[in-house]
Amino acid sequence: MKTSFKISVLASGSRGNAALIQVGPTAILIDAGISCRRIVQGLKERNLSPRDLGGIFLTHEHKDHIAGLEVLHGPMERFPSLLAKKPGPAFLFGVP
Repeated sequence: MKTSFKISVLASGSRGNAALIQVGPTAILIDAGISCRRIVQGLKERNLSPRDLGGIFLTHEHKDHIAGLEVLHGPMERFPSLLAKKPGPAFLFGVP
């Protein structure tokens, strides 16, 4: 059985970064450096909603990688706040 694998860049650059990795039924957002509205629109264009995300991976804590996170976190109450207290990557896991 083949598993599908897709990478979609929602935004890339100094004004904000966000990408989506889909492996089979699992979707992971890589960074949330654009507005929540733009992230939701990008997900919608791929027939997804924030609730479909299995998690969010943050590569680091610069504004162009986390700008939409606080607002985006609202519609995703199922994600505990697990942002690292130290610099470096952090992963917000979805709760099954």
